Amino acid sequence: MKSTGVQALLASLFALASALALAAEPRVVEIPVPDTSELESVVADQVNDGQRAVASILTDPQSSNADKARSIGTLGHLYHTYGFLDAAAAAYETAGLLDPGSFSWLYSAASVAQAQGQFALAIELYARALPLADSADLRYLVHLRTGEVLDGNGDPDGALAAYLAAYEINPDSPSILARLGRSYLDHKQYEQAAAHLGMALALNPEINALHYPLGLAYRGLGQRDLARQHMALRGTVDIQPSDPLHGILTSLRRGSDAYIAAGKTALDARRFEDAERLFRMAVESNPDQSSAWAHLATANIELDRPDQALTNIARAIELAPDNMTLHMVAGDLLIDRGEPDQAIRHLETFTQNSPENARGFALLARAYRDSNHAEAALTNYRQSVTMDPGQTRVWLELIALMEHRGEPHAALAANRQALASMPDDPALLARLVHSLTGSEQTTLEDARAALEIARQLFEAAPGYDHARLVAIAQAATGDCALAAQWMDRSIALAETAGVSRTIITALHLNRGLFASGTSCTLPAGR
Repeated sequence: MKSTGVQALLASLFALASALALAAEPRVVEIPVPDTSELESVVADQVNDGQRAVASILTDPQSSNADKARSIGTLGHLYHTYGFLDAAAAAYETAGLLDPGSFSWLYSAASVAQAQGQFALAIELYARALPLADSADLRYLVHLRTGEVLDGNGDPDGALAAYLAAYEINPDSPSILARLGRSYLDHKQYEQAAAHLGMALALNPEINALHYPLGLAYRGLGQRDLARQHMALRGTVDIQPSDPLHGILTSLRRGSDAYIAAGKTALDARRFEDAERLFRMAVESNPDQSSAWAHLATANIELDRPDQALTNIARAIELAPDNMTLHMVAGDLLIDRGEPDQAIRHLETFTQNSPENARGFALLARAYRDSNHAEAALTNYRQSVTMDPGQTRVWLELIALMEHRGEPHAALAANRQALASMPDDPALLARLVHSLTGSEQTTLEDARAALEIARQLFEAAPGYDHARLVAIAQAATGDCALAAQWMDRSIALAETAGVSRTIITALHLNRGLFASGTSCTLPAGR
């Protein structure tokens, strides 16, 4: 651990650096000196070397203010790299005072303010950095980051203006197209939103997180088929702009942090074997770092190694028991492993400490369901969809549980409630067809409504599963002959698609029942 005397010396030297800039800015910035005693030795040595370099140049009468700024700003990069954000912010500010014509220190300070949620300060710093940007790429980046901050600060109009300024500089960037498309969606300018989100996806199809907002844009335009198609493709992969500051910070990482950074890059590129190897090197470098074990578990999950993942998450929780995300991951893994009672323990901890997280309540509901605690499961499912009604899988599980409990009316009501939030969701529409046709109280009106939905689904995506839905709905109207014809179409499509023989055998069985009239009934009221 550093001695108090060394800390005091560094603090006084940092104050001296600020004092040297009084002519430019009449105030002194005090730079905190972080405690490096808990860091890996290779990282602590790196930070300490950076501090010593600053101490040396500040006492050198031959060094210029620009030299001092460069040394202190570089130390700010080190602090930024390892999460000492208050110290990084002060170092960047001091460097900016010493070298007020430098873009780098203002932009770096703005980045820290943005990360800390100090939105007004971030906007001010980005505005001051903009005239110092000496290239179109940097001006583009400042406008984009400003838009992000304005978005986060609840100023959608300002965000749109900033994104448009970035777009004028680089109209072919998927990063700005994605942000601009989402901004247009916030403004309910659906045509513009669809155009820009579609262009971003065309340039980089891996950004599957854009399918959801693109689906919303098409829904706003009334193009329900396109909305359904994109909703079905939604994912979690998003895009970040190329940022030289990110490259600097990544290059400075040492020890386990360096391995983690490289592993995350491999993970994003879906090179899961490489990611697992790098995360394993991280835990070998620093076995007391919880995040290294958590990242290793993530790679294990991607490689379908749940037992290893659970072991590594357990180790991460031992090191950081207050990290609620780890408890959620552990609960998810335990559900998949068939240990719902153990999962409940972790997920109760998570939901108690993260009561705003809808996914946590969904997982807890799943664990209670698998542990045969239906009432607790229903309570938590309802809590989850109330918080976030856009969760298709959670709605389907809630509906299925209600039907399993012999509550068809409640299940049908839940199905319709889900569709009120997601009227074009194909899975929910398919579920509604089953709900409308699967009851002994099915009316002719219900059957006809189900048939119309099934036909629309088939037109949008003519696969064997949707053809089977049409057959089921046709049978519910009492028309066995047409039901059998649609089942023939379903079988032909299934064979073309190469689905398993088990599914095809089941389709043939259904077809036989329809042909014989066994599965066709006269709906109530006909």
